[in-house]
Amino acid sequence: MPLCRTSSAGSPCRAHSPAPDVEALLRDLRRFRRQGFAINDGRTEAGLTGIGVAVPGPGGAALSIALPTARFRRDRLAEWVAALTSAAERIAGEPG
Repeated sequence: MPLCRTSSAGSPCRAHSPAPDVEALLRDLRRFRRQGFAINDGRTEAGLTGIGVAVPGPGGAALSIALPTARFRRDRLAEWVAALTSAAERIAGEPG
């Protein structure tokens, strides 16, 4: 069974995307958990970069920002991750 049939928005996965390598995906997930964030550098949409963090708690939520790849600056990555992490922790602490 394919790992990806449709996106969460209900649109089909990109035809040009290669079939996912499950072992590589699991390695990536372990690394993302260790470092506390993930970067999508044009993997799902050419010209866009996304940075995401998990929202602590049982809900499986995440928080992310996206920007044109041309405006992505690695020297600001720590700043963006800190802002996302802070917001995610505030969200997790809200009742309800």
